[in-house]
Amino acid sequence: MEVSLQQKVLIIGDIHGCYDEMIELIDKSQIDLSRDWVISVGDIVDRGMKTPEVFSFFQNTPHALMILGNHEAKHLFQHHKKKVDLTDPSVAIQKRMIEPNQYSVMLDYLRSQPLYQSVEYPNKKYLILHAGITEDIDLQDMPLYLPEDYVKDEKIKTIIGRGSRRRKGFDEKSTPWYDEISSAYTIVFGHQITQEVIRGENKNVYGIDTGCCRGGKLTGLLLPEEKNFQVEAKKNYYDEIEKNYLDSYYLEVFDLLSEKQKETLLQQDNIEKTKKKIQQEMKE
Repeated sequence: MEVSLQQKVLIIGDIHGCYDEMIELIDKSQIDLSRDWVISVGDIVDRGMKTPEVFSFFQNTPHALMILGNHEAKHLFQHHKKKVDLTDPSVAIQKRMIEPNQYSVMLDYLRSQPLYQSVEYPNKKYLILHAGITEDIDLQDMPLYLPEDYVKDEKIKTIIGRGSRRRKGFDEKSTPWYDEISSAYTIVFGHQITQEVIRGENKNVYGIDTGCCRGGKLTGLLLPEEKNFQVEAKKNYYDEIEKNYLDSYYLEVFDLLSEKQKETLLQQDNIEKTKKKIQQEMKE
């Protein structure tokens, strides 16, 4: 996407249903949406209380774009497979919070959202994606949109952040990918929650997921001046979601599982052990 120096682009970190904070951040940046742009790094769904409002904003605002994140990919994948994922209740919880017709519309919208987006000013180029990128990934060889069988493609999974904790450059043992990456673009990403914006060793990245849904902040990067704006979360929405929905999920999900999944659940030592395992998977 080519933009002029007169146009501003506000790139927003993981929103996760935090609609009020998103609107406050946009207002704080003082952009003009008749001319300027808002771009989400992905993960607009799950964990927060107002995903329908966030979705409606991006669907109905001509100058608003979003990148597909791992949480959107989970919804698309589970819908395609038509089965419940025992290790991840976030999709089932989110479906309870949205009217069925609206959920179907949301899935159709998500299918049409790209895995990455470039923003090119006359004097500088930016690449926006959800989780990150490594030297062996050439975007010219990558699809722009998510294939239904994307779980077989490690490069796509790298970009959107599926299984990040087990991947070199994204785990806690190896050197972070953003300290080693060399690119003609300045890379803007989310996915990894940190208290402060990530800049990387070469100062050629911006990591802007500062954990709004967990009571942190919602961060926006305003281009072309590369100025950060932040809004404090009004509460820890993730804890509220767990309190209001997680117990009912465990009570209701059993009848929805396949026979193999039921057997897996029943083989656990106790339900508390299973809950801890699922909660750990949800944090990824």
